Amino acid sequence: LSFEDGGVVMAAGTKPESIFFVRSGAVTVRVNGEEVSRIESGQCLGEVGLLLGERRIADVEACGRTELFELMEKDLWMALDMFPGLYKELHSVARMRYEHVQSREGWGEDRANIIATEGPLREFQTFLKHVSTVIPWNSHQLLSGANGPLRLDASRGGVGG
Repeated sequence: LSFEDGGVVMAAGTKPESIFFVRSGAVTVRVNGEEVSRIESGQCLGEVGLLLGERRIADVEACGRTELFELMEKDLWMALDMFPGLYKELHSVARMRYEHVQSREGWGEDRANIIATEGPLREFQTFLKHVSTVIPWNSHQLLSGANGPLRLDASRGGVGG
């Protein structure tokens, strides 16, 4: 997914259906118009809603030209099965980001970017980085398939799994 500067990625109060991986560029996270944080390339966003069962808690906009990879909810749950320990780490990130937004402390500081150097979260980020570079931009949605846990829709120009 491509966004120009100011393009709306997520709107506060909406029901989450996916998470995103920032392939390039960055996004600004705002609550009531005030910048809470910035999430940069290589990071995930949108996990708060899916993992904590919340509606979107912030507005998210592109900072300059930004390329995102979208992972639909059903595919996230599949990925959580593929990476043992990922749920715990991603849930911890979701909880930390949620508390950061709710606390109103340290807004604007670089507290939203999670630099995982090892473990399931790092493996997942590496996986998303790889997958987001192989999927053609006109065919970004992953589908479940009989030939493997994640499969692109070949009828849309993707690669089989």
